[in-house]
Amino acid sequence: MACRHDRKEQTALTKRTAIITGGLAGIGLATARLLHQAGHTVAIGARRGDDTSLQDMARDTVGAHVFVAPLDVRQRGSVTAFCTSVKNQFGTPQILVNAAGVTRHQTVSDHDLDAWDDVIETNLTGTFLIIHALLPDMMASGWGRIVNIASTAASSAV
Repeated sequence: MACRHDRKEQTALTKRTAIITGGLAGIGLATARLLHQAGHTVAIGARRGDDTSLQDMARDTVGAHVFVAPLDVRQRGSVTAFCTSVKNQFGTPQILVNAAGVTRHQTVSDHDLDAWDDVIETNLTGTFLIIHALLPDMMASGWGRIVNIASTAASSAV
């Protein structure tokens, strides 16, 4: 009979399919690289995912077999198409890292409303839409991990 530690070890060694939103830069790209190094299949979705130079950069940084495709988390149709493509090619995603995000540093009185909408739609609605698309399959499989990351460090001097 396996002890609890053995089950944890087996789970850690199981290779899974991971989706990284916003995975072409910063924390998302670093996370994609680490998950790929751990042996997981990695699918990166980003607004600029159709840019071949960024796809090449991701393959150089993450690994030759990383999947990179366009994903606009603000748009339901884009989320559905991306998740369906990943599922059809690699199986049900069981790891989701939401690293897509935008920020605008403006005072409330000077804040452009279109910029505000972009922040809310990307950082809040986008996170919800992709979780909504993937969570049912994670629950049905009995295993899933969702990590939501937010940082303004990429656009701030330290």
